[in-house]
Amino acid sequence: MVRNLIIMFKKKPLKKKYCLLFACSFFIHVSYSQWIQTGNNIYNTNTGFVGIGVTNPVVKLDVNGSVQSRRIEFLDFNRGHYNGDRVRLYRDDPEGDYALLKLQLGDENQAEFQIGYVDHQSGKWVKNLSIHNNNVLQLGDNELDSRIVGRIGNNRTFGFHINRWGGKYEWTIGSKNGEISMMNLERNTNGRVLLAVNGGMHSKEINVNLNYPAPDYVFEESYELLPLKEVEAYIKKYRHLPEIPAGRILEKQGINVAEMEMGLLKKVEELTLYIIKMEKEIALIRQQCGSIKGKF
Repeated sequence: MVRNLIIMFKKKPLKKKYCLLFACSFFIHVSYSQWIQTGNNIYNTNTGFVGIGVTNPVVKLDVNGSVQSRRIEFLDFNRGHYNGDRVRLYRDDPEGDYALLKLQLGDENQAEFQIGYVDHQSGKWVKNLSIHNNNVLQLGDNELDSRIVGRIGNNRTFGFHINRWGGKYEWTIGSKNGEISMMNLERNTNGRVLLAVNGGMHSKEINVNLNYPAPDYVFEESYELLPLKEVEAYIKKYRHLPEIPAGRILEKQGINVAEMEMGLLKKVEELTLYIIKMEKEIALIRQQCGSIKGKF
């Protein structure tokens, strides 16, 4: 079009002032023709970049300064508005001197906020942190391999779960009404304990899984009680009961609750057998004394 105008000027020379006026009008028309108004809307057909305070913009809108907005709407890269679930970021202060920033993810619990990165080799999105609309906080790329998964229920319950990290441990905590109602700890592969408390603990109930056999075998007919004289000799020599660790060992290594409980239960059962045996012997002695007294 510009070339045709130049040719026209060469064929039909005009006065200088008319040419200048025409040229200015033409270039103003070309400059503003990118903005189109339709009703109350105005849009730009320019396919390049727009800069405000920037001479060389590198994105669609490049602003050197602050931008003020009441609300920011986010469209899906592929679906646009067709997804139907609005994603928006806006400020909604409930009162003066109280700032509140809200991120809306749709209109139901089928939504998720993620923080992660795009792998520079595969180009795939890798999730590091996610917050779900169904009250789940998760660290990691998926729930099976994640480091922490937390759930907050509608009845003031909270579940806190650490999955196996390198196959070493698993930790689950559940709470209700502000109090811990469930805790599950699994032993790691190197045998070390996973919970150490330097202080007191209070509980209404403790259930210890047994790695030691319950000593009901003491009541078997084939079980042989150690004679009391041998028990006495052992106590005089070692200053503790047979099969019960010495005090110095307990002070140094602590007490294995399951092992100690089974050991003490065994001693109580043996003591019961000793008492039954002694009662029979006493009854026999009384009988013998009665028969001897009857002869006189």
